Amino acid sequence: MIMRKVMVAKLHGLCVTQCELLYTGSIVIPPQILSDSNIGPGDVVSIYNFNNGAHYDTYVIAGKDNSNAGKNGPFARAR
Repeated sequence: MIMRKVMVAKLHGLCVTQCELLYTGSIVIPPQILSDSNIGPGDVVSIYNFNNGAHYDTYVIAGKDNSNAGKNGPFARAR
């Protein structure tokens, strides 16, 4: 069996408004964006920082409201 990665959506310019360093790692995305992009909680996503070239693969957590996106864990330090 061959497994392939398939891009479902590209969220470009998502504004991160919260960071939680003391967490194992994930990204919080507002429910409205998840619904519009067909991304679900628990899905694996790739995060790229165009300022420093950093790349992270992590999983999605649904946000509690439609205004805040956040990153958790070690990559929350990356700017």
